Amino acid sequence: MPEGLKPSKLAEALNKAAEDFVPKSKGTLAAQLEDPDVKDAIINMRRKGMTAVDIVGVLKTLGIETTPSSFNSTFGRILRKAKGGIDAKPKKDRKPNKAADASALSAGSSEESTGGAPKESEGKPGKTSGATPEKATAAKPAVSPAYRDRKSL
Repeated sequence: MPEGLKPSKLAEALNKAAEDFVPKSKGTLAAQLEDPDVKDAIINMRRKGMTAVDIVGVLKTLGIETTPSSFNSTFGRILRKAKGGIDAKPKKDRKPNKAADASALSAGSSEESTGGAPKESEGKPGKTSGATPEKATAAKPAVSPAYRDRKSL
C-alpha cells in the first residue's frame, strides 16, 4: 500500500461510494415494463404512432438500456401474458421433411436386402487379416484451398 493511504480511509471512501451508488436500472426490462402504468404509457405511445426505436430512445434517456428488438420481444410477451395467453409464442406444427423420410426408407430397405450387414465403403480398403490388428489410419488434415491451388514457385 502507498504510504499516504490508510486502510481506514480506504474503507471509509468505499463505504461512502456504496451508499451513494445508484444502479443504472432497477431490475430487468420485463419487470419494469410489466408495471401497469408503464404498460399503459407504452400502449399510448404505440397508439400515437411511435415505433420501437422511438420508445427505446425515450427509455435510454431515462437510463434503461435496451434494443428495439429486445424491447419488441419483451413487450410482446408481456401483452400476450396479459391477454391470458401463455408466456411464449405458440409453437407451429412442423412440416414433414420428405427428403429425410425418403433417405430413412431407402437406408432401411438396403439393410434388409443385405441381411443387415453394413456395406463396405468403396473408397476405403478392406480389412486385411494379419497377426496384429492394424491401427486405424488417421484422416488427413484439411488443406486450405488457397494453399492447395498454389502453383510451385
